[in-house]
Amino acid sequence: MIISEANDVAPAMMLAGRRIVPIESVYGVIEVKSSLSAEGYGAFVSAVEDLKQMKRRYRRLVPLPSHVAPIVASPFAISELEIGSQDQTGGRIWSGVVAFEAPGGRTLAEYFAKRCEGFWFICVPGRELVTLWTNPPGCRGMPYKLKSLPLTVWLIMNLVTDNSRPRLLFPDFSKYRSHIVTALGDLTDCWTATFEEDGPSK
Repeated sequence: MIISEANDVAPAMMLAGRRIVPIESVYGVIEVKSSLSAEGYGAFVSAVEDLKQMKRRYRRLVPLPSHVAPIVASPFAISELEIGSQDQTGGRIWSGVVAFEAPGGRTLAEYFAKRCEGFWFICVPGRELVTLWTNPPGCRGMPYKLKSLPLTVWLIMNLVTDNSRPRLLFPDFSKYRSHIVTALGDLTDCWTATFEEDGPSK
């Protein structure tokens, strides 16, 4: 599944029944699986790693010097920009996995430790959610049960909203987030795992 900017993609961009999405429009990619195994997880991470090889190209308006602007039709010039898929200038492309069956606890943390840049979550709807944690470095998860999927939706909303790619309009999901926060309630007693050279520890 690809999360992209709809305004940037022509509806006619279809090939053999598949929608073609330019890399410049992509915010994130999600793998939705009925069952998650080490092999399937590794294949997805490897595929996302391949995104690093792709370059994104943008055009941006750059203000002209004050002594030039009065004698041209526009006070701006068009500047071309080429950046990598994980360059913060255009917003990093994030990724995550939603699996309806998957190992839990320490095993899921061990999966998560073998992640690529920009990987944010593994969600097992109705059971568990593991997300990236920056302080301390590692991951945090808990058997959130029915709260797992709504929490993942909330995380995706934040990832799209916080994307730094220059846009004319920014989506505002604050109304939806407030409803989700009220419905979720207390989220204490989660487990944590830190990333170490010899693997994560609980």
